Amino acid sequence: MDRNRFYEVKSVIELLLSASRTKEYKIAERKQNFIHKKCYSLKNLNAQCSQPPTNQFLILLFSPNLHSLRKIVKESEKVVKQNRLLLKTFIRAVWWLALQGCAFRGHDESYSSHNRGNFLELVNFQAELCKEIGDIVLSKAAKNAKYIAPSIQQEILKIIADLVRSKIRDEIEDAKFCILVDEATDESHKTQMALVLRYVDVDGVVRERFMEVVVVDDTNSITLKTQICNILSHHKLLVENMRGQGYDGASNMRGEWNGLQALFLRDCPYAYYVYCFAHRLQLALVAAAKEVSDVWLFFSKLTSIVNFVTISSKRHCQLQSIREDEIVDLIVGLIKFVLYNVLDLLVGVHITPLLAELLNCFIQFVHFLKIL
Repeated sequence: MDRNRFYEVKSVIELLLSASRTKEYKIAERKQNFIHKKCYSLKNLNAQCSQPPTNQFLILLFSPNLHSLRKIVKESEKVVKQNRLLLKTFIRAVWWLALQGCAFRGHDESYSSHNRGNFLELVNFQAELCKEIGDIVLSKAAKNAKYIAPSIQQEILKIIADLVRSKIRDEIEDAKFCILVDEATDESHKTQMALVLRYVDVDGVVRERFMEVVVVDDTNSITLKTQICNILSHHKLLVENMRGQGYDGASNMRGEWNGLQALFLRDCPYAYYVYCFAHRLQLALVAAAKEVSDVWLFFSKLTSIVNFVTISSKRHCQLQSIREDEIVDLIVGLIKFVLYNVLDLLVGVHITPLLAELLNCFIQFVHFLKIL
């Protein structure tokens, strides 16, 4: 008896016993029932695989049923491989669209549409590049396992986002951190709060990581604090490790008694509040411009000019063309001035033609760029 043959049969039977009772293994169940009718169930056979081979086992070993069992295993492995390739294709599409900040859905995602949206078009593009992918996605996929529904896309995107947040959490470890918070209203008129964490990693590099954006019912300080604490506790970040807060100058944020910074200071006295410098600079410029009439007039006229030019593509092209001509003339004039003054100071006539030729080549190059 060939023992390699014996253990090969044993591994096949163990694989069938451990397989889930899905659609692909119904044939295996029929084979099991067939063997059971001959008073030789798979369980008993598996138990005897630990014993030396018997005559009954040798009969089954060389029976034609073994070929069927092998074929079932190979088919199941093929299905698993195809399913993994299918899932990898969709994950690549979701990851790329999320990285580039592109929309997923299309206006018309039907089969007759010429543009079915970024996600489906990207999957189709991968199918055109790889025949193995083209044989298992979209129209050639199983009707009950296409995996192109928006809910599937959102689920994959959520898994990727959770992995990114987990990576950020691993970077922070038990270090101290600061929070940067701001709220805004999006196009759907929902108020959203963005949370950014600032910390120093193990290499001593200051990092600022966007952590999460959540929809809030209102923007009062208690609501914002509750949402922030929920996010921090979800990622097992202690408020006691907070060492800084950065907000704008709104009363709900910087309020001395009931503002968001005051509420966190009660829990952690080391979480010092820092007024956003960009917001302070903007307010300072606006206040300074209002006090000086010439500056206020300049910015008001500048806004009108920008709106007048940008509202028309024809005016924008004309202005851009005029500006390009001015830049080229300035560069050519500057180069001529520098080179001709250098020529007057040079000793040796043989250098002058070389520099003149260099100047001529540069002028031609500038005109070539102008044409482009």
